[in-house]
Amino acid sequence: TSFFLDTVNVDKNFWGSSLSSTHADVQASGKVKVTVPTINLNRLLYESTIPADWVIVKMDIEGAEWDILPCMAQSLSSSTVDALYMEVHPASWGMIGTTEQGLEAAKQVLMAKGVQIPSYFSET
Repeated sequence: TSFFLDTVNVDKNFWGSSLSSTHADVQASGKVKVTVPTINLNRLLYESTIPADWVIVKMDIEGAEWDILPCMAQSLSSSTVDALYMEVHPASWGMIGTTEQGLEAAKQVLMAKGVQIPSYFSET
């Protein structure tokens, strides 16, 4: 998977790195691209968890939450998640056009499955 680097925000530990080439920090960095291995979250949950596990997902993925959460909400494996700590970035950073309503609907589906989704924000 192509991943674009933020090379300008040294004081914020390069927090603008993204899958999207349109992120402002990626643009300011000259769209430096690297290839990174990725894994499908639904597959990881399906293959690596059982209902008795206590599963916490921390999601700070620079806008990709707009792409992943709707899919995750429809996955049977999402019922193994107990808590989701998700930092929400601007919708424009997503790649498939999920709306605010779509993200909220996905969160409601997950909460109906028993997933706790507390407010979350990280400074880095």
